[in-house]
Parts: sequence; C-alpha cells; structure tokens
Amino acid sequence: MPRENPLVFYPKYVADVVSKHAQMAYWIVKMGIIRKRIKRDPAAKDYTDLSLTPPSKDEVDELSMFTETRGGDKAVAKQRHDQAIIAAARQAAE
Repeated sequence: MPRENPLVFYPKYVADVVSKHAQMAYWIVKMGIIRKRIKRDPAAKDYTDLSLTPPSKDEVDELSMFTETRGGDKAVAKQRHDQAIIAAARQAAE
C-alpha cells in the first residue's frame, strides 16, 4: 500500500483520537452521575432481586449452572464444605 500523505493522515488521526477521548469522557461522566445517584439513594442497600439471592440447598442440586458446567461441581463441593464448617462451628458454640 502506498504511504498516505502526512498532511492528510495526521489530521484524520488527531480527529479520531479526540473523538474517542470525547466518547470515553461522555461515558465516564454518565457512569459517575449514575454512581452518585445510587450512592445517594437510601433504599440502595435494601435492594435485592433473584440474581443477588444466594441459591438454596435444593437449587444447588437442580440448577444446570451447577450440574452441567465445568467448575459447577467444584462450586457445589465448596459450598457444601463451607456449610459443614459453619454447622460445626455453631454446634461447638452451643
């Protein structure tokens, strides 16, 4: 490919860099506004939905994300191990 004229290349390059930085600044400001709005909301700490709820013991055995994926069996084993430790600690405390 032939070399592009520097008087054409550099203005296009600078415009591209400025455009990308302007887009990045726009998204940084927009996400900052959303972040501040969330931090000011007194009900934000009480928010919950299905995706934030930990799975119940029955769901761990039934959900395909735990039964059909690589690492799912390890996650189930870790959760059961952690629950056993917690249960042992509670029994020791009683």
